[in-house]
Amino acid sequence: MRGTRAGLILLAGIGTLNIGNAAFHLLTARVLGPSQYSEVASLVTVAGLISLPFSGVQVAIARFVAEDATRGEAGALASFVRRAMLASVIVAGALAAALTLVSPVVRNALGVRHLTPVVLTALYVFPALLAPALWGVAQGLQRFALISVSMVSGTAFRIGIVVALLPFGLGVGGVMGATLLSGFAALAVPMPLVWRWLRRTADPPAAGTHSDRAVVGYVIPVMAGTLAITSLTSVDLIAAKVALTSHDAGIYGSASFIGRLLLYLPTTIATVLLPKVTSRAVAARDTREILHASLAVTALFSLGATAILVTLPRLVVDVTFGSSYGSAAPLVGLFGLAMTLYALLNILLVYHLGHGRPGVAWLLLGGAIVQIAIYGAVHGSAYQLITANLASAGCLLLIHELAFEATLVPGSKWLVVTLHHRLLGTRRQRRG
Repeated sequence: MRGTRAGLILLAGIGTLNIGNAAFHLLTARVLGPSQYSEVASLVTVAGLISLPFSGVQVAIARFVAEDATRGEAGALASFVRRAMLASVIVAGALAAALTLVSPVVRNALGVRHLTPVVLTALYVFPALLAPALWGVAQGLQRFALISVSMVSGTAFRIGIVVALLPFGLGVGGVMGATLLSGFAALAVPMPLVWRWLRRTADPPAAGTHSDRAVVGYVIPVMAGTLAITSLTSVDLIAAKVALTSHDAGIYGSASFIGRLLLYLPTTIATVLLPKVTSRAVAARDTREILHASLAVTALFSLGATAILVTLPRLVVDVTFGSSYGSAAPLVGLFGLAMTLYALLNILLVYHLGHGRPGVAWLLLGGAIVQIAIYGAVHGSAYQLITANLASAGCLLLIHELAFEATLVPGSKWLVVTLHHRLLGTRRQRRG
């Protein structure tokens, strides 16, 4: 599938998913109010910090599946899918059980009033950890439409349950219960594809690229990088919940959510970028042009959206969360700028991982650890938290450009040249 078509398919799916997620957050925020919404935001963040790093598993599975598919090695592919799914089920079940056991501790740490929402969040970890493995198989085979449908079905199911519970008095427990059920709904779509590969004749694991040791050696830095991106873009919500009042934490969470909307298109680009880079690397083809194009499109979209957040912050907040969240308006532009930088870092992470290079993953993980330490020392206000977030993103991007590879200037040149050529082509068509 061509990159443009794949991108459009994923854009439709991820766009619908994110509209659904936005509707979910906006609906629950308006119904519950800032204090209870802060509980939802913190619980969703905890689930994300645990489950989102496992999108690194998706990256790893997609890379190895793409390699086998490019070489036409069906037996090796079936063997890898079988081992990957077994490991994913075991790990997902173990982590969900462990989090369920420590739910009372999590409840006290976050200041959540009832235990049930915390337990439901713990149970949600199981389908949330399993989904990346299924999506990784589909991504590696470039079945992007299947990923899109899975994403859409899960979020539509969650919205439907939330709306159905409104007449009965929606609480934090109802919100997290809807989230749990939506996780299982998302698994149903890619399962038939994966099941077909599980039933195929599999070759025994080789001692080379697809040995268990090689796979684990690749998965660890991938998960580290994904954990780092997740932490860098969301752990401030937990810091806000712990350090600020419940009302102020809810305000901070609303501003953060609006800013993080800017990560959605780059997520689409990164999902398409990985198998494309991997396939080209296996075939010894150049990958720099696709990287520069990805960075340019990401920057263009993110900076354009940030400009809207800077110029019309109050309108954006009123339209989304409502007037009761009006004090979030001064923060949304800062979040937009921070998320623009993180979007570029995510593209760079996926590009390097597609080549099997783990250095950027460890850089981002180190940055995430330093950022948490900064939050521990500086957390007196929402402005201190977002400033620390923005500074972390800027420093990490600068270190990448100086220590790993200069990419922003070539990406800018690619954009200028592409726009220039298209402008000349348009003029020639008009003259003709």
